[in-house]
Amino acid sequence: MVKTETITAAEFKKQRKLNTNNETAAIVSYLTLQGHQVTRTNNHATFDITRAAGAVMTMCRQVLGTRRLPNIASCIIQLRKCYNKGTAQKGRVLDITGFAKGTGRYIGIEVKIGKDKPSPQQLETVQLINKNNGIGLVAKSFDNFKEQWEALQPVKIARYND
Repeated sequence: MVKTETITAAEFKKQRKLNTNNETAAIVSYLTLQGHQVTRTNNHATFDITRAAGAVMTMCRQVLGTRRLPNIASCIIQLRKCYNKGTAQKGRVLDITGFAKGTGRYIGIEVKIGKDKPSPQQLETVQLINKNNGIGLVAKSFDNFKEQWEALQPVKIARYND
């Protein structure tokens, strides 16, 4: 028989690993479950498997031609060249974007965990969203986001006809 444990929400929060990836995913899930249309914006470098396969084939040809194995450092250098840079303008695209249910208001959320701080461009973007009747936030954790989000209720998020 498998033994299962139940833990309290407070214990779970202590055990939860606090990082940008987990907190961003939690915020997206929370908003989606409320019916808002949001998505996580991926503006990080992405690994290009086709370019990597070409690099590996080139290294294999060199091994066959010279009968010498390359050192691991040169292999790593070649594979690091197989990343595509992010496409968004630096600092202008927030981590989470979308639209609020019912009102259609634009939602833009920048997630910054620990010592990480928003750039001046990110702060300017959040201010611009708020100035134009959108919902712009900088979240330092899921709990911080939830406090800010609930402070907006029902004024900015609720339907106009409620």
